Parts: sequence; C-alpha cells; structure tokens
Amino acid sequence: MLVGAICRAVSKRTKFPYTPLLLMVGMALGHFRHYLSAVGDGADIMSKMNPHMILFVFIPILIFESGFNCDWYVFKKEIVNILLLAAPGVLWGALLIAFCFKSILGYEELSWNEALTLGCVLSATDPVAVVALLKELGASVRFNTLIEGESLLNDGTAMVFFMMFLEMVKGNTSTAGAVIMNFIRIGLGGPLLGVCVGLVAAYYLKKVVRDDVMTANITFLACYFCFWLAEYTFLKVSGILSIVVLGLFLSAMARTRIHP
Repeated sequence: MLVGAICRAVSKRTKFPYTPLLLMVGMALGHFRHYLSAVGDGADIMSKMNPHMILFVFIPILIFESGFNCDWYVFKKEIVNILLLAAPGVLWGALLIAFCFKSILGYEELSWNEALTLGCVLSATDPVAVVALLKELGASVRFNTLIEGESLLNDGTAMVFFMMFLEMVKGNTSTAGAVIMNFIRIGLGGPLLGVCVGLVAAYYLKKVVRDDVMTANITFLACYFCFWLAEYTFLKVSGILSIVVLGLFLSAMARTRIHP
C-alpha cells in the first residue's frame, strides 16, 4: 500500500499513467529483492504466493466493483458493440496469436489446441490505464463505457475460451458436440448464476433501511458467494462472467435501493 501511495503521488505530479508505473516498480522490486533486506524478503514471500489465492481474494471484488460502477443506461446502448469486441474479438485475437506462434515463429512443438490456449491468455486486454487517460482527456461517457464494458466482458469470455481449449488439450472433450455443450454450460451458466444471486442480493438490499454496514456486507458477501458457487461447487461455470453479470445487475436493479 505504501508503494502504491508513492506511485500514485508520482503519477499525479509527472502525469505518467499509474498502472504502468506500478508494474515497473513491481518488476524493479522483484529484480533487486535480494539487496533490499526486510523489504526484499517480503517481496520474495509475496512472489511465492499461491496464484489461486490471488485469484480468489482480489479478482472477484475488483471485477464486481467495475461492473457495479458501470453506467447501466449507457451500457445498454453499447451492448451490441461491447459483445462484438468481447466475444468474436477475443476469439479472433486468440486465433491470430495461435497462428503467429505456429506458422510465423515456428513453434512446431505446440499443438493447435495448446497454441489457442496460449492465445486466449494473451488476447484478454486490461485497459485500466487507457480508461483513466480517456477520462482525463474528457472523452465521451459512451466511449469510456464501450472500452470499460469490453474489458469487463472479455475477461470472462477469454476465461471461457481458455477453459474450453484447455479441456481439449487434456483430451477431456473429444467431440464437437461435447465442446459446444461445455461452452454453453460455462458461458451461459455463469451469467445465469449472476442474475440469480443478484435477485437475492437486491431483495435484501431493499429490506435494509439506512444501515451502511449491512449494505456493504450484502454486496461484499454476494460477490464472493457468487464466485465460490461458480468455481468451487458442482456448478463449474465461469466465475468471472457470473461476477460481471452480478455487478451489472445490481447496478441496474439495486443501486437506487441503496441509501446515498
């Protein structure tokens, strides 16, 4: 948090985007950690943290916050363009990256399924710094929402495609029908779960009267409970897509029920 605060202060003074600055400082800390005494020891411990822990602790609340703070009325108008960028756009990006690795760079040891799995990892964009810069430059709300909405959904669609191709690499889905059914289960099951949890959360938010602690608890628990149900129970649907839809649903249906 101290490093983040310092980077934020430097970013405001120099106008250098915060996210790339934080990335560069993190790389420097990682590279020179053996010379930084206790701070370096802390960085070394953090670098060995279980990646599943990072996913479970940080990803749900960050994605939920982004979805919840989207302007739902603008999002509705841009939904077709957002879906075109987030679904066919991500798949096209993954195909181009796979083709590049296989045919141009010549990684013959990669199978097409493995190359497509790698392509899905690399095709998901994170335009946090871009959105921040557009806001500073005074870009329109619709343009900002288009980029932010595409970022939200492409995280989920990239994860769905990644899981689908990974299963094909493992040989768990052999027929085209099995692949399609797996895609439908993961891709549509997640949003459906997000709506169901959102209905329950919106109902209880309506019952809360001027209790800020209870309001925060309900949204917080709904976020993590939804992700847990999606990823770690028998449902096995996309946790990221379920969180995206949960955030958007509560933005549309529950924001007005929360005391200012």
